[in-house]
Amino acid sequence: SHRYCFENTGNYGLLLASLLEERQLLYYQVPALEIKLSQGIQRGKNDKVDAWRIARYAKMHEQELIPSALSEEVLFTIKNFLTYRNFLIKVRTQFKNEKKAFYQVSKIADVIYEMEEIIQQIKALDDKIASVEEKIKQQ
Repeated sequence: SHRYCFENTGNYGLLLASLLEERQLLYYQVPALEIKLSQGIQRGKNDKVDAWRIARYAKMHEQELIPSALSEEVLFTIKNFLTYRNFLIKVRTQFKNEKKAFYQVSKIADVIYEMEEIIQQIKALDDKIASVEEKIKQQ
């Protein structure tokens, strides 16, 4: 059976944890600092190197690693936040597409009002998405 080990990275870690739990897969969520300290001084930083370091850490510590788990309540709360976040992202994407369309129209017509409104909506949605992500991190 597969086991998954990843750094505790706030909302992305919670998203991954909730997906793994949904599929009833075993996973270990480890503080990034713990992995870093276990490896000594390291040069280079990219996703491939990080993945190798995490895999090495998991292999070296497999005996003492305790599987992670989110409580039912936390899982339910996160799922609801993620559903809402996805909705906000879809709406923001629609506004971004409208902005592109109005930009084309702006070449032949005065659509400054519409463009400003759309830009304000996108900014407001950016703020709402950030706020939801912050709530997820607080779980």
